[in-house]
Amino acid sequence: MQNIEEKQLMQKLNSEEYPVSEQEEGTQNDKSRNQIVFEDVDEVLVKIGGFSKFQFFSFTIIVTGMAAGAFILYNLYYFEKEPTYMCRYNQQSSYKICTSEEICDDANVVESYFIDWTDEGSLHNWVEQLDLKCRSSIAVSFIGSSFFFGAFIGSFILPRASDVYGRRPMFLVGLVLYLIVIIGLVFNTSLYLTYVLLLLGGISETGRYYVAYVYCVEMMPDKYQNLSGLLIFVVFGCLQILFSIYFWFISKEWINLAYMGGALSIISFILTIWKLPESPRFYFSKKRFDEARVVLLHIAKFNGKSDINYFVFESETQYDNKNLLENNGNNEIGQAAGENEFKGSMLSQQTQQKLGINVLKDTTIDFTRDPTAAEPRLSEKQKIIQIELQLKGTLGELFKNKTYLRNLLIMTTIWSFGSFGFFFIPFYLDTLKGNTYLFAIFSGSAELLASLACILVTRCMTLKQSIILFCGISCAASFAIIFAFGSTDILVAVLILFNNFGITSTFDVAYLLNTQMFPTIFLGTAYGFCNIVGRFISIMSPIIAKIVHPYPLIIMVIFSGISATLALLLKRMPDQIDK
Repeated sequence: MQNIEEKQLMQKLNSEEYPVSEQEEGTQNDKSRNQIVFEDVDEVLVKIGGFSKFQFFSFTIIVTGMAAGAFILYNLYYFEKEPTYMCRYNQQSSYKICTSEEICDDANVVESYFIDWTDEGSLHNWVEQLDLKCRSSIAVSFIGSSFFFGAFIGSFILPRASDVYGRRPMFLVGLVLYLIVIIGLVFNTSLYLTYVLLLLGGISETGRYYVAYVYCVEMMPDKYQNLSGLLIFVVFGCLQILFSIYFWFISKEWINLAYMGGALSIISFILTIWKLPESPRFYFSKKRFDEARVVLLHIAKFNGKSDINYFVFESETQYDNKNLLENNGNNEIGQAAGENEFKGSMLSQQTQQKLGINVLKDTTIDFTRDPTAAEPRLSEKQKIIQIELQLKGTLGELFKNKTYLRNLLIMTTIWSFGSFGFFFIPFYLDTLKGNTYLFAIFSGSAELLASLACILVTRCMTLKQSIILFCGISCAASFAIIFAFGSTDILVAVLILFNNFGITSTFDVAYLLNTQMFPTIFLGTAYGFCNIVGRFISIMSPIIAKIVHPYPLIIMVIFSGISATLALLLKRMPDQIDK
């Protein structure tokens, strides 16, 4: 789906009705010797404003849609939280605090009971709406597991589809699915339908969050991508704290959060349809250079950079001339194309005359000398660009390349640890005795601090070193909680803060590291594959969180240690394709 402005510009570029006078033709021929040539999308983004108005606008719209999901996902624990019950067993006895097990146990004759709504822990949530009082803990835990199972299924579909059909349509699909889930949850009274809706919500998550993350950072110049990704996590850290404050001090009603989440989804959907184009990096990776150019010119116009009316990509000229050599057996034409491999435009001379291309960059190479003389002129970045443009985006290319495959397996392990720990902590809070709101605020503060710390830490060390550091922090904190279990609320809360700090930082950096480990054409697929395994393991997080202490934390210690060790084996994208 293209915006109206994009369509009009595309029609203009493709139009053949550009009358050119003889005088204009001579002028254009002179200009064709000085074309504007850019190395890749990143160089264009820097030239047309860097992080400017369009980047801020697109960041806001996409993150609004991403954050909408937090209003459900981040609050599953609160939605399942049991209220405080008051029971009495005969008319002579007074009411006292009791559990749902006592109420539902046929062996205990509870004459009457009521919910103490004056208690801060009693919420109007799914326990009341779905009548979960006498349901087994496994049945209730499967509510959260249904969401993770849906994300597991969705990871096979939407991330891969985003590498084939584009980031924008898959993001929109995720928003639509999420709106359906919101509407269903508001009116639903069936536990089994809840399973289905949350499974659908998990599928929507892969488009509305994981594809959206790629979509968002691909709109940014390279030097702002890490910062943009970390700012997304800052937003989610703030939301987690706000949700705890909401239930503790503002309201006991879960449904208000559903309304807010639905409203944000609608706003993001409408503005994306109306104002946001497809990712130019996606088009470039698919060798759809004209469409990438249209999007970038649209961004330039939005940012007020009217001095750039047209340009070509350096890789585009090479790709076009390569096709010319392959498709034309005429030796004369082939020789001419070869001599101009690094300086010709992909456009015909007639089209150059029509558009008045202005070339500023000299990429000419003298082929009359040693043919290998071209090699030193290519930067490492240019080599990587050329390698990526040789890729067709098939799964076979991803799995046959040894470097990509090793990175994929290691990143999947690290991602699984981050995903499991991220969702494990909220459910584990329920097993701790004390003020769960306080624990949740400390946990949310850790997520916020982790994102802010990542901004600083990643400037001082590599992403790989950052992963090892944060996994180590989580390992140490999990080990400490084993011995602090049952002690003072403040001590346990502080240790949970450190544990969640390490887990969240690991998860945050894993997002950033993925963009360095894989080419753009495989980026959505890589995120999807990591998410498939990560979500499958996360399905068990609500269940493992409920098992007897200290086994849940022992699992976290082992998992974090393995992740830190494997991170040592990560390798940047290869400088040449494995044969």
